[in-house]
Amino acid sequence: TDNVVNLQVAAQNRNDDGQRYKRQVRVMHSVNDLLQDPKISLVKLTQGILDSAVRALDAEAGSLWLLNEDTDELVCRVALGPTAKKVEGVRVAVGKGIVGWVADKRRSTLVADTDTDERFTGVVDSSGGFKTKTLITSPLVYASELIGAIQIVNKKDGGKFRDQDRLFLDGICTPIAMHIHTTRLIRKQTDTLGQ
Repeated sequence: TDNVVNLQVAAQNRNDDGQRYKRQVRVMHSVNDLLQDPKISLVKLTQGILDSAVRALDAEAGSLWLLNEDTDELVCRVALGPTAKKVEGVRVAVGKGIVGWVADKRRSTLVADTDTDERFTGVVDSSGGFKTKTLITSPLVYASELIGAIQIVNKKDGGKFRDQDRLFLDGICTPIAMHIHTTRLIRKQTDTLGQ
């Protein structure tokens, strides 16, 4: 009977993986559609992409951080979840906390348990009403230029993120970073021509 139970668990895991894969492919298509829309504002684009990533990873919350080059800080520009209003506008120095570490190192990280990770500062949690347990953070980098980072927090089912989830987030961060970089470049050129 142990073999039957093991086979049932393995079959369920394969089914769950298949459902996750299908959900992530749908999200990749919706992200691509957002990136192809020439009329979409940067705010709507980042909101749509973050929403898609949170849904694809079956997460409770997420945030998108952009680098302020003048202060060398990451600023939360878009947040979703129960503490979204408290997170938007929060500033974190590059190198501080998990999102700052990811920005500094320019590489993603998966934290299975925030209680055991010395990089975790709990700044958002301390504002009340939310407990970060597990998270994935990926940098937004284009042509070696740091743009920011995306952080996805807590699986809805209470489980842990997996490395496949981190790789998925990495995969959507690359075109997003390129789009943000290009949008900023066009804006600078337009501003220069307008002077």
